[in-house]
Amino acid sequence: MLLPKNTTSEYRFETGQKVLGSLLTWVGIIVLIYCILLAVGMIGTGFKWAAGGREGAERLFAFATNPFMGLLIGIMATALVQSSSTITSVIVGLVAGGLPVSAAIPMVMGANIGTTVTNNPGQSGPHP
Repeated sequence: MLLPKNTTSEYRFETGQKVLGSLLTWVGIIVLIYCILLAVGMIGTGFKWAAGGREGAERLFAFATNPFMGLLIGIMATALVQSSSTITSVIVGLVAGGLPVSAAIPMVMGANIGTTVTNNPGQSGPHP
């Protein structure tokens, strides 16, 4: 492509700006994904701390072996955090840490039901 002499430097400058902008966009996306993963890890650590460490987690696991209690745990946790995806991510981490899958399934189902619990109070208000 033949360009006039005076526009070659302008063309290079604009191309450099586009490349730099694209690079900064991708770096920003990677940083944001890292922040999301860090936040989910912090939530998991907070749940472990709130449960009382390893002993508390073992008590929670023993309590959650009843499917109905696991369902209620999932509903209450989602209602508190207001994010079933976060609760499901924490449950996946708990399964990796030793929670039986048979106890995790009712919790995930409860997390999905808990999403409707967070939605209903907004719909039950007065309607004009």
